[in-house]
Amino acid sequence: MKRMAALLLGIALLICSAYAGETALPTEDALRTVTVCGEKYRLGADTPAAFARQGWTCEVEPDGVYAFYDAENASWFYARTADGSPDAPIVTLNFLWADGVAVEYLGLAPEALWEGLARLFPTVADEEGALTAQVPLSGGETLRIETKGGRLRLSLTQ
Repeated sequence: MKRMAALLLGIALLICSAYAGETALPTEDALRTVTVCGEKYRLGADTPAAFARQGWTCEVEPDGVYAFYDAENASWFYARTADGSPDAPIVTLNFLWADGVAVEYLGLAPEALWEGLARLFPTVADEEGALTAQVPLSGGETLRIETKGGRLRLSLTQ
């Protein structure tokens, strides 16, 4: 009986070590960083002004959302700051309607977001085809990661 338990424990350890590389969680910095058209931006640090400095056309919607226009693809993506000001850090980046905008997150291509997110974190899928993970961060913040159809939305909350 003891030999069987030892054998099963050994097999379990081998399986865990085989998957350890595949399930390593990204750092908090990686979780906060998104690459848009080759430029890296950090959620909770970069501001709408940082996007504007990179040449993005920006409009402020009546509800305080910053809308960035990608002329090459005739498409928009959206950002929100905690207090609505252009110099405050962005707490939400929404690429769910950003047709053609090159977005990379956690080194995953858009078509791999669903599978990658599900592999890394506990997730919930809704009836509309969105997959969501809630990831606790240091300082009491939570990062909400959503993907739908290869698109991405990131939101920081306290």
